[in-house]
Amino acid sequence: MTQIELAAPACLTLAAARIDGRPALLGIALRHPPVHLIARPAPRLAASGARADVAYHHGKAFMSSKNMNTAADFEIELAIPAYMGLGSTPLIGLSVARAMAALHGLPTDDAQALAAAAGVEPAEGLAIQSFGGGGLLLVDESGAALRRYAISHSSEPQDWVFVLALPRPPTDTPDDLEVAEMNRLWRAAAGLDERAEQLVAGRLWPAAEGDDIDAFGAALMELQGIYGDNEASPEEQAILAIMRAGGAVAWGRAPTGLGLYGLIRGGEPSRRLRQSLVAHVGHAGGTIMATICETGGVRQRDVQHGNTA
Repeated sequence: MTQIELAAPACLTLAAARIDGRPALLGIALRHPPVHLIARPAPRLAASGARADVAYHHGKAFMSSKNMNTAADFEIELAIPAYMGLGSTPLIGLSVARAMAALHGLPTDDAQALAAAAGVEPAEGLAIQSFGGGGLLLVDESGAALRRYAISHSSEPQDWVFVLALPRPPTDTPDDLEVAEMNRLWRAAAGLDERAEQLVAGRLWPAAEGDDIDAFGAALMELQGIYGDNEASPEEQAILAIMRAGGAVAWGRAPTGLGLYGLIRGGEPSRRLRQSLVAHVGHAGGTIMATICETGGVRQRDVQHGNTA
């Protein structure tokens, strides 16, 4: 029996943008926190583990779109936390679709086709393209990648590191928070003018390609300021102030969720920043982690197991 093991990246949306005369969203595929799941052939659809309800929903949609009469049993070992603006729901959906396609001999390489079959909306293009190929991304409303750049991480002192502060979501957090914020961001992108395009094409993207993290951070902060953002709470302001004081070149709340991020150069500075954040939030204040750009998208491993009774 074949068993499929998948590891999919997270996706941090960074800003509404404009490129090639079109509205776009800017974001980046991140190695952590990932989706890790195991899928096995099964007569009926089943899912267990973190966010199993999401996996079941998208698995059912995929089966319906493909008129399948056999299914899979999913064991979700790790899931991207919900409500953080890291693409948890679409990336679980894509992982389920890819695993089911692999188990049943269907094409697996077209992330947009997998998304359509699993009921992942084109508006989630950043998650779709993060899954399909990773990198720093600009996507349009159809879900297509307009620009993609793999940020190198061959030298720890020179790495672009995203330090994440992921709070515990309030009990009254709306279930559709990330969808609503994504739609809001697309509306903001539609209202941007040539000033945003000049900033993205003339400064931000060349800075990424030239490994100029300071220029990239300055351009990103300016881009976020063009369309504005929700006002940060006092606690969010305190965390972001620690990131800024700790050497981050860009910082903010994830535009589609509750997570906070700071972009900093180098492994050791990122460790010092994490220590400062942990000291501030305490053990009950959420999760502090650091991660780098995922440049390859989803990773899959097929394992052969003998039949069991």
